[in-house]
Amino acid sequence: VQAITPGWLGPQLLTLAVAIMLFLLPGAPVADVQGSMTIFKPLAVMALLPAAWMLLQIVPVPLGTIDHPVWRSASAALEEALSGHVSVDLGYTLRALFGYLSLISLAFLTSVLTRNRDRAEMILFALCTITTFIAIELILFRDIAAFKSDNSTTNSAGSLVALAAFGVILNAAFIVRTTERHETRGQRKPQALRSYVGIMLLGVIGTVICLIAMILSTTYDILLATAFGLIVLGLVVSIRRLSLSRWTAVTVGVAVFVACAGVIALRFAANPSIS
Repeated sequence: VQAITPGWLGPQLLTLAVAIMLFLLPGAPVADVQGSMTIFKPLAVMALLPAAWMLLQIVPVPLGTIDHPVWRSASAALEEALSGHVSVDLGYTLRALFGYLSLISLAFLTSVLTRNRDRAEMILFALCTITTFIAIELILFRDIAAFKSDNSTTNSAGSLVALAAFGVILNAAFIVRTTERHETRGQRKPQALRSYVGIMLLGVIGTVICLIAMILSTTYDILLATAFGLIVLGLVVSIRRLSLSRWTAVTVGVAVFVACAGVIALRFAANPSIS
């Protein structure tokens, strides 16, 4: 979400997240790294195709081949021999390339660091805390000019709203995780009721705060996207709870996907200006 959010804040946060993950990576067991490599190897070629396409758009090509016509016009206007490019804005394309590679790196690092349950719970709690405090910031300072979505120079609101939406889903996942851990511990190592209620209350408060920030600062489309994220989370929980077979789970998943796609199609039909 942050990589495609306009403005300066999203890419900076993405780079910071990758840096923190790289700092934590040496502490991960070799077995976790190898396990993640096994999962990612079949997907490596598909994942690198978009990067190769973005790189192709930057590489100089002879004028009159696959280059964009703007380069020929620039060459004629300047009366200089210029190399052509598929991309019109080389800087923006290069930034998109590095943003995409950062996302791929973040996905791999996350899969390594979250294979251990305790480490995964720590990362989830940290992300819930960060997104909740960002939502509080969005609520308190939403009237400041720099946080208004129509401020094209900074446009911090888009990135903060995206993080608040992410916080809703993360806090909901935190609540689900707390409930499941309480049930599975059960007889082995009973959890104190006060501790369980306190942790659940933290998750509920975080969810409510992020929801309030979104309602006050976002659009209907982002609320709809957040609802889809919660539906996916609910679908995963339902499949696990009901112990559905593989093909039943696939059938239910496809049905939900088609329903969501239908809602999106209706939304586009109602408002063609959505991009």
